[in-house]
Amino acid sequence: MSEQIQSVIYARVSPTKHIKTENDLHQSLEESINICKKDAEHEGNTIIKVYKDEYVSGKSSKDMPQFNKMLSDAKAGLFKRVYCRRVNRFGRNRKDMVSAEILLSELGVSIKFIENGIDTAKPFGKSIMAILAELAEQERNEIQENTERGRERLRNGMPTRSGKPWGHPKKNVNIKSIRQLRMMPIKERPTWKQLSKDYNISISGMIQKLKDAGYWDEDRRCVK
Repeated sequence: MSEQIQSVIYARVSPTKHIKTENDLHQSLEESINICKKDAEHEGNTIIKVYKDEYVSGKSSKDMPQFNKMLSDAKAGLFKRVYCRRVNRFGRNRKDMVSAEILLSELGVSIKFIENGIDTAKPFGKSIMAILAELAEQERNEIQENTERGRERLRNGMPTRSGKPWGHPKKNVNIKSIRQLRMMPIKERPTWKQLSKDYNISISGMIQKLKDAGYWDEDRRCVK
């Protein structure tokens, strides 16, 4: 592009790990902004604004306030080009993404997805963007399905793909034996620390099991 175009950056990071940088931005968000700035500079365009949706899901554009602000500013004619790191950072809802691209296109605004090598200023870029938008939505659905399968396995006590059980294994502790040992004369009675080591269970865990079994009174003594 020979003419300098008023441009903006759109960056989004999902609500996952909160890794901040010195500029108090999510690390991935800062990386995305820097990548876009370098590309815009390479093309000789001026970045007039950066729209950041931090810790926001791309499931629906309704939940992406800065994305919607960008579209509103585009309608006001504030810029003519958007730089975005990847298609899936633009969103993960195919309908929303394609609708936004059509709107921007009608307003004479192009989008460049740098790492995907897509530029809607070119005819081929629009076709590819529609395909990748669908893939981004499919990826989101797969993530949701995998998460739900994991929860179902956890609820049913099923093993993971590695063969290990989900969560922490339940400890089968003979709580009656612990009670009997704690009822012994003081000189012969094992300490809570000794019992914890012998039965491989925390002291608080043993006490809770004693309470659940009715072997613990209000004065913190083993009974029955």
